[in-house]
Amino acid sequence: MNVWIKLKIFFLFITFHVCATTTPYEATKDLPILYQGRFRSLDAAAQQWLYELSHKRTFQEQSALQIAWDIALNGSQRWTNVPLLWIHYAHTKATLGLDQKRDRFSYDELTQALEARGTDQTNDPEIGALVKRLNALITGLPMLMLPSKLHPGDWLPLHLLNGENLTPFSDADYRSLASAYHSLAQTTDLSAAATAFAESYQKAYQTIENTPYRKATSKTLLYPSANRLALETTYYRSPLIEIAIAFYALALLLFFWNRTLGWGFLLIGFAIHTLILGARTYILGRPPVSNMFETVIYVPWIAITLSIAVSWRLKTRAVALAGCVGAILLLILLKLSDLDAKMENVQAVLDSQFWLIIHVLMVVGSYGAFLISGLLAHFYLIQSLVTRSEPHTLSRAILTTLFVGVGLLIPGTLLGGVWAAESWGRFWDWDPKESWAFISACVYVVVIHAYVFKKISAFGLAVGAILGLIAISFTWYGVNYVLGTGLHSYGFSQGTTLYYYAYLGTELLFLLILFALKRIRPVTYDDVKFK
Repeated sequence: MNVWIKLKIFFLFITFHVCATTTPYEATKDLPILYQGRFRSLDAAAQQWLYELSHKRTFQEQSALQIAWDIALNGSQRWTNVPLLWIHYAHTKATLGLDQKRDRFSYDELTQALEARGTDQTNDPEIGALVKRLNALITGLPMLMLPSKLHPGDWLPLHLLNGENLTPFSDADYRSLASAYHSLAQTTDLSAAATAFAESYQKAYQTIENTPYRKATSKTLLYPSANRLALETTYYRSPLIEIAIAFYALALLLFFWNRTLGWGFLLIGFAIHTLILGARTYILGRPPVSNMFETVIYVPWIAITLSIAVSWRLKTRAVALAGCVGAILLLILLKLSDLDAKMENVQAVLDSQFWLIIHVLMVVGSYGAFLISGLLAHFYLIQSLVTRSEPHTLSRAILTTLFVGVGLLIPGTLLGGVWAAESWGRFWDWDPKESWAFISACVYVVVIHAYVFKKISAFGLAVGAILGLIAISFTWYGVNYVLGTGLHSYGFSQGTTLYYYAYLGTELLFLLILFALKRIRPVTYDDVKFK
């Protein structure tokens, strides 16, 4: 079976995966809902609501949409004894006397455990968060799907369809929608009733779709368009990240067999990767770099973009290979670490299209350049030890990508100071994020200058690129997940540090082995012999 037939089978599988549905409420998936301060498609909101409860987007072969509608229409009674609620922290399980080997528990189990322990939720933030999730299961997904006529931007729950028309919909559309909703709550033919409700809602919503509901000096807020809502549903249902990983992996393998096919698969993977970022940008109306999940998508995209440009410039596939490796590692890490993929409005301090584009895209973009330089440094050191000679093209590629990274990091950091002065009233305050950005910039500047002025060889440049990658990784990830302090609190989170510690340990082991082998097998670099 040739590669193109396999590719067709792969796309047929993906199409089936995206299109296959089992829920009778499928017709309602693209309807708008206000959830956690942002308008989104009903299916996307249901998936996020279920994820916050169970850390899954489907449960026991039922979609989040079906579970959300079931609780909204019939109450949560049938779900209280289902092990739906996810608990990760061993401390919380120990506090409640729960089985440490399990991760999910039912509402009944947890409420009984809370009552038996008499736990004071005010003194334990984890218990307090658990109680909120217990309440979220009982109340279900808030069906805030009716725009308010009196307070534009505030939406009302569907159960208010029993009363007077408080929406901007016409009275005729409102009566039709109310009738369809009541039928949905009473009928046994759920699929037909859901379709009728969706059609009634869409007809009413068309009168306000994509129109402004609030205007400010620098920003106008619009009701979401049907296209944006449908795209958000499709985005959450499509395994785009997995597809991009597959194409990057195929490109990595094919580069060693057929360079043309390798480039073809790389460009297809890059196009899918671009589609992921483009979809999030269109849905959110902003650059997708406001949380860790989005930056872990953006950084390898920059790495691939730079690897394509440098590969073309230096006529070497090694940089493209480094781009593939970096993208595969980070995207796989994104799936393994289970970072939340939710799309949210940015905090007020970040709500600036200008500064998000200028400062954040530049600084986070520099991480992609440094990722390539660090990977190329590994290639360089391994190849030089194996061949006992200097791979000049790789050293040029390392220097080029370091220049690009520093050219983004330093101006981006300084512009961040201007933004800080505008938002917080000070240019620089040695906040942990600012401090580590300064440390990282100093590491790279010292390494580059030492190499340019011939104080270190290409070997030193490669080692410096790896040390710089460690420093910039702490700026990007360590400050958020290890330190978790400072004014940049919008990026903080917990967990998933195990992978980072594993990375640091692996790099340390690599450098130790490298220097041990170099002492055993001296290598000549730039006519200078290091022993």
